[in-house]
Amino acid sequence: EDGTVVESLDPNDPEVKQALEQEQLRQSQSAAQQRADNTPKDAPRQLLMLLTLLRERVKAEAVFSNDEKGKNLRMLAYCLHASDDREREKIIVDSIGKSLDKLDSFSELLTSSIDYAESTSHQLQPSRSGPLNLSLLKSIKDIVEDIKDKRTWG
Repeated sequence: EDGTVVESLDPNDPEVKQALEQEQLRQSQSAAQQRADNTPKDAPRQLLMLLTLLRERVKAEAVFSNDEKGKNLRMLAYCLHASDDREREKIIVDSIGKSLDKLDSFSELLTSSIDYAESTSHQLQPSRSGPLNLSLLKSIKDIVEDIKDKRTWG
């Protein structure tokens, strides 16, 4: 309206897609390097870090019940905190095994989480945590669908 030119990126354009993938790879590599740099080198500090991580895991697992819904919520929490898609796929495969029913159940949880995130994305978030990461949820859903396809046809 005021003559300002606005540029947008088309993620379907092969050049843009390649540039986005390269940037995502670069960011994941720098994050992995940063984690490696932050890892303590001496044994007492490594032990302290492991005990702290174990305490956090025990607290997280105590929150969820041990039924199928609780297991799916726990698996979703692990996937949301995983560093990359390969780790997310490993978490899902290790947790579900060969059961397509469990995979369908987890897929339903992801679908409802995505629907919830889409319906509340415009609302203010009064809590410390931000809104659900819709793109991450969709990425996890894609991983589940890929696993389902492999199990169904493979």
